[in-house]
Amino acid sequence: MKEIKYIIHAFLLLSAILILFIGLKSVLFELQKEPDPGVTTIENTKRLSNIYVKGKELFIAKCGACHILNANSTGPSLCGFEARGSWNERENVYQWIKNPQEFREKSQYAKELSESFPAMMTGFPDLTNEEIDEIIKYINSACNNSVLNTIIANN
Repeated sequence: MKEIKYIIHAFLLLSAILILFIGLKSVLFELQKEPDPGVTTIENTKRLSNIYVKGKELFIAKCGACHILNANSTGPSLCGFEARGSWNERENVYQWIKNPQEFREKSQYAKELSESFPAMMTGFPDLTNEEIDEIIKYINSACNNSVLNTIIANN
């Protein structure tokens, strides 16, 4: 009877080791894949932070003096900005960033926004659409991923 008990314990132990091995193998396989923006593992987050470095640098140089990502400052919070007003159309964002005073004349939302934040936004005609896209990628990733936000802030 004692021997059967030992055999059962050995079988359970080997089963647990096998399950652990299979689980570890699948985790290692997942880490070899390309980073997934929806996944917040530390490894994926480090990889993603490198992708958004250019956007962060541009944000700091062009936007950071007046904007905080998740709070109003001299300018409005930028987290979730694409869901507000006319910013869901990327062409409007390009026009606003390059020449806010001109865009303000065409957009009721931009007029209301500039009344809420009296310091008129500086235009950045030197930014390309691709650079603005990089900034937007950075904003969205930092706002949507607190782990990524922490790593980006420390780079």
